[in-house]
Amino acid sequence: MRLILIAAFSVICGSTLVCGIPEYSGETENYVVETSENSRLKRAGGDLLVEALYIIDYSLYKLWLSVNKNNRETAIQHLRYHFGAIAQGVNKLYQGISGIRYTYSVKIVGYYICETAEESYFIENHKTGEHEFNIDKALKEFGKWNANRPSNPKLSSLKFDLAIAFTSYSSGTFHGLANTEGACTPFSLGIVRNTVLETTTFTAAHEMAHILGSGHDGYQNNCRGTDNYLMSPSRDEYDKNNYDKFSFCSKVDLEKLALKLENEGKNCLSRSNVIGSYEEVAIPASYLPGTLHTPDEQCQLVYGLPSFKFCNPENGDFKSICSHYTCWDVERQVCTYDGGKGLPGTTCGNKMWCSAGRCVSNPNAPAANDTCMYGNTPEITFPIGNKRYSCQDVEKDPRNFCNRTEVKSYCCWACRAENPNWCLEDRFVDWCKQNLNTEKKKVASCKESTYECCKTCEKYV
Repeated sequence: MRLILIAAFSVICGSTLVCGIPEYSGETENYVVETSENSRLKRAGGDLLVEALYIIDYSLYKLWLSVNKNNRETAIQHLRYHFGAIAQGVNKLYQGISGIRYTYSVKIVGYYICETAEESYFIENHKTGEHEFNIDKALKEFGKWNANRPSNPKLSSLKFDLAIAFTSYSSGTFHGLANTEGACTPFSLGIVRNTVLETTTFTAAHEMAHILGSGHDGYQNNCRGTDNYLMSPSRDEYDKNNYDKFSFCSKVDLEKLALKLENEGKNCLSRSNVIGSYEEVAIPASYLPGTLHTPDEQCQLVYGLPSFKFCNPENGDFKSICSHYTCWDVERQVCTYDGGKGLPGTTCGNKMWCSAGRCVSNPNAPAANDTCMYGNTPEITFPIGNKRYSCQDVEKDPRNFCNRTEVKSYCCWACRAENPNWCLEDRFVDWCKQNLNTEKKKVASCKESTYECCKTCEKYV
């Protein structure tokens, strides 16, 4: 029996399964392709295909359902787009491996989306708080889930080389955990915390590499963790940026395990468990999540907590949010950054939105005032001397505060006297017309709808 080590990273058959039920994918019939051992397809030597199952736990389903206003169909579709983008990024990282006798690619055999806590019990059973869990215990119970899977009618048809479970729950500094050298055993499993798209992609690829035999750079090898390749034990954005590459040591580790499995006749990576049918999520060019989710909702998707709110950029340059997106952490009383970028379609200037980490002009982008695009940063407090102040304090005495650059940005609505044209038009015109079409509705709702309907609500806040 191979000893399975546990490694951490700190800082489907063409049908999506939703809690074990095939999800509608646009075809006339949904089904899970079942294959026998005899129908497995041998691939050419040296060309390894990792067939992965992505499990989206209940915490993520619940979170995305919430930000999509409890529309189940939309939430599931957007989860597919999000994790489809992660899958594409992971595959690109593995296809970049060169210099060893094997080539790698990663295909997704399915997305198992859990709509109830019971479906992802191996995580839910080990919560230590409302939004925290013990990742080590969860991984061990994940192993039991996989061992019992063949006897579960809903799960027995799943075929995969490895499985990664994604969650919104935090486990301290750990972004992920996996069983090292678990490939081609029942322990080919890992757990990853979903945060921003790029970080989650790197973490998923990192944990998968542990399963496929790679250790950390700088541990019992000649590579340095500080060179920040993909298998560095931690990330430092101020150090060398090699996160999108495997170090020489990592490649050697991957090759060693693949060769060992090959020699033992146990290399599941050289065979396909599902013949020619994978979950290739086509992400339409028209899908711009930044036009669908408010800045606050984007923070909630990243951190998994409704208390996190978008922070206006300290220097007032909204173009920067496409590459450096910060969120207000109520508990720590700071605007925090975790590698986040404004989602594609996020307004970053007048007739401008985020695209591929940059703020670009687009005729379809909404008109906006560059100095107060999103109103005050809710709940933010900032220090001046020995006291902390809020935007409510600024509202009462703008002349005493608004000469400070950061205050002018954080509390731009409170400082609006200096910028009377901060709102050019409503951001959600149709919604504002439908929901704020009477004087009574405006009086009742405008204070909470300033961002969405700034023009309609101009006289009511």
